Amino acid sequence: MKKNIFLICAIVLLTSTVFSQNIDLGFGATAGTKMKFGDTGTTTGFGINARAVVGLNKFGVSAGVSYFLPSTFDLAGSEIKTSYLAINADLHYYFFSIPKVKFYCLGGLSNMTFMNKVTTGGTSVKTNSSDIVIEIGTGLKAGPLFVEAKYQTKVKQFVATVGYNFL
Repeated sequence: MKKNIFLICAIVLLTSTVFSQNIDLGFGATAGTKMKFGDTGTTTGFGINARAVVGLNKFGVSAGVSYFLPSTFDLAGSEIKTSYLAINADLHYYFFSIPKVKFYCLGGLSNMTFMNKVTTGGTSVKTNSSDIVIEIGTGLKAGPLFVEAKYQTKVKQFVATVGYNFL
């Protein structure tokens, strides 16, 4: 499944030259409500996001990558370091638009890779796991700025992204 999502992202980025007048390339800051583990359980984690959106009339197709900054905590004498990488593929539907402002709803898939490193007494063990989650949400594009809010069903978390389109 990872290869399929990567293939979708690659196709979107490669076809950007065909739709160059309708493509947005951007980056931003992102936050997920269950992206940081600690002594009290899961809390909000922060990260960075890069994405491309190809606009096709009332629809848009987006491909993006989000990397959440690592968090470290101690548990029963072991140091645990976690970080996350999410590869997204979404379909946008622009339901309201005025010049330079568009509101849209979105739905898609996210391949979330969880990277853990557990260190106990000088010995480290790294593990990775990934999961495909469905995401639904809404967004706003105002000039070069964008804001998105998504709910990821399997992980049961909200993800918010604020960013800037430079192309």
